[in-house]
Amino acid sequence: MAITYLPPEDHVLRHVGYQRLRRDEDDNVVGCLPDAFQRRETEDALSVTWVEHFDGDRSEKLSLAIAATRKELDVRPKSGFALANVGRIQEICEFSGHKVRIIHEPTELNTAHSEIRRLPRDEIDLLELLASDAVIEVLLAAQFPPAAVDETTIA
Repeated sequence: MAITYLPPEDHVLRHVGYQRLRRDEDDNVVGCLPDAFQRRETEDALSVTWVEHFDGDRSEKLSLAIAATRKELDVRPKSGFALANVGRIQEICEFSGHKVRIIHEPTELNTAHSEIRRLPRDEIDLLELLASDAVIEVLLAAQFPPAAVDETTIA
């Protein structure tokens, strides 16, 4: 099977647990913490969901990407999803001396599943740049309740 690299103009979603969300003094979510991009020791790549894999307008694509992610993960209402641009992730990593590969790796449950490969695990400065400069927006899981999307429409 041919490798599919995600186009630099496309976007990916990364599930971010409650403890990894950055909050202001009023407890409003204002971003995510660097460890939202940290791979577990057992992981070779960072899992994300490719937004443009789905058809529809921006809102529909995001809803479908979140629904696909929910099929694989236990998404709690207080968690979120970091939306990031593929090209910006690559630029930040290259600036830090790392040439990452963002590849479409569908799974049985999530046909839009993708991976960020070659991302260093413990370079906190790089992870901070990804959290602060690559993330366009953090969407709260509560804004996208499971029943809001008919998951049978997910390709």
